[in-house]
Amino acid sequence: MEKNNKTALLICVGSFLTWGMLAIYWSQLKRIHPVEIVAHRAVWSLIFSGILVVALGQGLQAAKAFKTPKLLFALMCSSFMIALNWGIYIWAVTSGHIVETSMGYYINPLLNVAASALIFKVPMNKFQIAAILLAVIGVANIIIGYGSVPYVAISLAVSFCLYGIIRKVAPIDAIAGLFVETAIIALPAVIFILYKTLNGTGALLTSDAFTISLLMLGGVVTTLPLAGFAYGAKHLNLSTVGVMQYISPTTSFLIGVFIYHEVFTKDHLISFAFIWAGLIIYTADSIIRFEANKKIRKEKTA
Repeated sequence: MEKNNKTALLICVGSFLTWGMLAIYWSQLKRIHPVEIVAHRAVWSLIFSGILVVALGQGLQAAKAFKTPKLLFALMCSSFMIALNWGIYIWAVTSGHIVETSMGYYINPLLNVAASALIFKVPMNKFQIAAILLAVIGVANIIIGYGSVPYVAISLAVSFCLYGIIRKVAPIDAIAGLFVETAIIALPAVIFILYKTLNGTGALLTSDAFTISLLMLGGVVTTLPLAGFAYGAKHLNLSTVGVMQYISPTTSFLIGVFIYHEVFTKDHLISFAFIWAGLIIYTADSIIRFEANKKIRKEKTA
């Protein structure tokens, strides 16, 4: 493996591990209302992503987005979806639902395949259909066996899927896009933070230095993994990145079960087993098709 690829691999793995371990990070802020955490996350992410936009020379791209009505509207929609996703996730991890968040992010790749087939008319093969059906069985088992709908998992998967669809049709790089999205969210976020601060209930007035530091560093832990992922995706095979994406929900799953000792019953195990089986089929099929296409391209250029 070339040096650049080794560096990209390490950075990409680090990014996915960081995303998975954010469950511990946000759990430290459980006494603060999730909406206020999201507001702070948006403001501090705007500041830090702005620094990266300048450092990476993406300032013109970000500025162009504000002047392009169609692109700006798409980013307004994606900013709403990512804020919703952040809010659901932060509420979940601070309320004892970390395992369910991992289920949501396990389901997400399979939901993306189904959405691509429905919206972009991308045909699904029999292995992808089988993978999706297994995930559906897994979710159905939770509903029937455990007696409750996994709303957190479903809402996280759906909101992130919709976010991905919008960003797919929005021609802008990851960091510049995040900067514009957080800029859109920032105004209501700042108003909310000021309101909470002025009435004496805001985290900035009622929290210790450690908690305030965590809120401020929320911008760093949001933006840096995204930058690392973007770098890794640029230098690594898509199949490699596809496999590594499961590092994040697996980390969250282990944290929920073994660190926070969340409820994990036999029904949960059966449901996760179906979902994991679906992901194994989906991932193996993706790798095989990627390698086959790569071989065809090499033969054509030979």
